[in-house]
Amino acid sequence: MPDNLFSDQEIKKAKVRGILAILLVFLAFGSLTLAAFMQDSLHSKVIIPLAVVSFIGCNVLAIFFIFKSYPVLIYMDCRRMNQTYENQPLKTLALPAPTEWEPLLLRHKFKDSQDGYYRRKKLSFLKDSIHYVIRITQDTELEGAFHREISRLEQTQKKWNNLCLILLVYMDDINEDTFTTIKDLGKERIITETVIYPKSTTSVIVVAVDSGTSLGYFLDTAKHSISLYGYGCRLLKKLTGSAAASGSAAQGLPS
Repeated sequence: MPDNLFSDQEIKKAKVRGILAILLVFLAFGSLTLAAFMQDSLHSKVIIPLAVVSFIGCNVLAIFFIFKSYPVLIYMDCRRMNQTYENQPLKTLALPAPTEWEPLLLRHKFKDSQDGYYRRKKLSFLKDSIHYVIRITQDTELEGAFHREISRLEQTQKKWNNLCLILLVYMDDINEDTFTTIKDLGKERIITETVIYPKSTTSVIVVAVDSGTSLGYFLDTAKHSISLYGYGCRLLKKLTGSAAASGSAAQGLPS
């Protein structure tokens, strides 16, 4: 994310406008409260119209200030979240070998769609329902695998609402470049779903898995995240916990 999209002066102005907008909203409702207390006063015929005008005027000004500062405030929120997740270490999970996923997923009521995907629809209080799709593949380059699988998914899957793809990429060589790619792809999805477009109906969680150790690496979200990405992370950890309990995952799971 670029650090110089807005100047320091523009950011300062946006902060001031944001504070003014909040103060104006409080002032608007304060005017109505004052009018309610003064309705039996001798001056109520003057005070009540003034309070109504003040209420409308303050809210119009507040909306104007928010509109003017909105792009900068969104940028600031994105930059803050980007820095938060940049400093957060990747989550490490002990995962099953590629051939051990199928019985595990079938136990958890996933269906093999016979096209390389395992699918399950789950009801959700906040999302109505979520279509989880798990894809297990092998590759030597993570970002290339990500773009290829996204293209493949768009061609083979229905246009479902609330689709969450968990992409497990088994790799022989995982290095610092791989970790950087995992974090960049994860940050992009988290920021998009949390700040830029909270109504997003598609999410992708990329997990790089060391073929030798079966350790998987991905960028996790906050514990109570209600984004599709957050739901997918919780499902993945639930599946992993079940796998570890049944002995199909590698031992010595790092914290």
